[in-house]
Amino acid sequence: MPQIDSRAQARGVRYTPLSKATWAVQSCHMITEAEGNGGRHHVYVLTLDALGNPMSGVPVRFWWAEGDEVKVGQAKYDAGRMTCCDWPMYAAGQSYGVMVQGEPSDSLFGFGLGPTGKRDDGHHVSYYVTFRRQVVAVPPPVVAPPPTQPPEPRPIDEIDALCDQIAAAVARLRELAHA
Repeated sequence: MPQIDSRAQARGVRYTPLSKATWAVQSCHMITEAEGNGGRHHVYVLTLDALGNPMSGVPVRFWWAEGDEVKVGQAKYDAGRMTCCDWPMYAAGQSYGVMVQGEPSDSLFGFGLGPTGKRDDGHHVSYYVTFRRQVVAVPPPVVAPPPTQPPEPRPIDEIDALCDQIAAAVARLRELAHA
């Protein structure tokens, strides 16, 4: 289960898990002006590989009532935190959503300006969201056993030769038994 900041939840940020997601939300933290967000008003996204290392080049979709945009990020430090891409928020309330684009992904929706309890007054807040790539177990391929084939029939001459050898062996055993 991801770590979602309780203040973000109180403001209406909703986590939507996706069964068998390739990209899972790992965390979502809200930073206010009082906490030193520098007056910023963005959703910052960090994408991590399955081992927890920052991963560049991942398409991230931001959406709102009037549209959406996909940004492909580059891992970098921004305002002292590792991020891959960000989206500036200008609307208050529950206005923006985010998910990884192109592969099955969890999502978050409900970002917007305003402090806890007063989400519609336009105060600058920022959110830091982390998506982590999941290890998807690939079942081993099903390999059918080779078909069993009956033994090839032996030529009559070969069978006759074997019968002659058996008869000779039986005759020799009888001689030895009577000797």
